[in-house]
Amino acid sequence: MAPIPPLHGRTRRLLDAYRRWSGVDPLPTLEELPLPTWRYPGFATVGIDIPSPRLALQPQGDWNPCDEYWGEPDVPLPPLLVDVIDAGVRPSFEMEQILPGVDEDDWDSDPIVDAADLHQAGLHRQATRVLDDLLAIDRRCVDAWAHLGLIAFDTRGPGPAYELYEVGVAVAEASLPAGFNGVLPRGCIDNRPFLRCLHRLALCAWRQRRWSDAATMFEARLWLDPSGSLDALACLEEVRERQRWMRG
Repeated sequence: MAPIPPLHGRTRRLLDAYRRWSGVDPLPTLEELPLPTWRYPGFATVGIDIPSPRLALQPQGDWNPCDEYWGEPDVPLPPLLVDVIDAGVRPSFEMEQILPGVDEDDWDSDPIVDAADLHQAGLHRQATRVLDDLLAIDRRCVDAWAHLGLIAFDTRGPGPAYELYEVGVAVAEASLPAGFNGVLPRGCIDNRPFLRCLHRLALCAWRQRRWSDAATMFEARLWLDPSGSLDALACLEEVRERQRWMRG
């Protein structure tokens, strides 16, 4: 019989519980690996004067990987996803989203949607003007940075887009406490602007063939939003294989 490789403590306990339930003797004493740990590394290097107060983090309870669907049991999971699951329960948060100049009760007025529609219509300057007007009121509007980055990516390329996405990431990162290891699920819609900026920052790094930077960003995207980051996982696999950007 081949030797059993070292297991993470939680995995070992699950196997032992299953064997006891099945009426089988527990496994012999094995070397246990420490549980995986992760801390958000931070990516923004741009200097920006971020107004106070910083974006608030609203606790959303605990995120438990046992409550998520990870696919059919006979399909092996990627090693990074296994590490995320093995890391166990982590605190979950929703990051405050700022939409300056818009009444919370006025659902028919959303300048971000207006800018996106203008961009889709090819009216890039008008879209940029709408977003710039928002940032003139409050530079903490992360979604405005995300859409400015998208316009720049489509019209001028990954270099200018990276600079804009990085500012959006910087605004959000300023709200994360040191050593942050929590979850910012995409299901909490106010987390989406930050997740968009981070994901697209990684796409820009990939487009520029900065393989290590792109991989680290996609990994962080997965740790922050494990069950909503299958697109980041797919990109990460291509980046690790040094595949060129093929999305036009």
